[in-house]
Amino acid sequence: MKSWGDMQGIVTRKATAEDLADVKRWLERERRETGEGFFCNWGVIEAIYEEDMLDVLAIGSETVAFVADGRRGPDIVEVRPDLRGKGLGRRAAEHALQRAYDRGNAVVRIECAPHTSIPFWQTMGFTMLVDPDGVQRSAYAYKKLTRKFDMPSGEPISFAIRLYPEQREWNQGVEAIDELRGIGIKVAQTVRLPERAIFFNPQGDSQSRNVISVSVSGTSVFEGQVRQFEAQNLGVQRDQADNYYMDTITLP
Repeated sequence: MKSWGDMQGIVTRKATAEDLADVKRWLERERRETGEGFFCNWGVIEAIYEEDMLDVLAIGSETVAFVADGRRGPDIVEVRPDLRGKGLGRRAAEHALQRAYDRGNAVVRIECAPHTSIPFWQTMGFTMLVDPDGVQRSAYAYKKLTRKFDMPSGEPISFAIRLYPEQREWNQGVEAIDELRGIGIKVAQTVRLPERAIFFNPQGDSQSRNVISVSVSGTSVFEGQVRQFEAQNLGVQRDQADNYYMDTITLP
């Protein structure tokens, strides 16, 4: 058994078959001794391993934490019970978020399990989902993975992008739930945005029905649902978790 002083030698890597067996042993022990942990999700963990998306934090051959990753974001993040409270959870979570960022995910959505993990995920920048009345009744949370871009040389041009719930389609009085405005750079017929516009409605049943309005130099160039063909032509994209975003505006 390595001591805490040896933790400076920790590495993050893809799980091997030996790592998988090691994780299974301590998950079984945790379930047997406390009745808690993620051994009940062992089938999910094995499936993620088979997809080559199971990562571990390890010292040599000894696993101390694991991240069961998914294309929508991390499914499970756990630290070995005897090593909790030493910063390994934060390191594992940061690794999971970096993986999602590298895949191009605009938003990561998770379930905070157990409920006692909610404060930890809040310190990692996650926002708890609340019902329309403002009350938190679940352990689901989300985090937008913002991106800022280096701007090319070109013509500075103002833009405004607003996000609305789908009710905007039949009620023009509905207020925007998010907005990104500023100065982009026009290169040919494309406006490069200084940061990613993320179209995420925390209370939406389907992100594809969100409505956006886009204006350039004070002139409207589009208003409609993000899933429309015209929105795609404008520059709206979708990540692997079915969240919509925009990095550029393609002018008509």
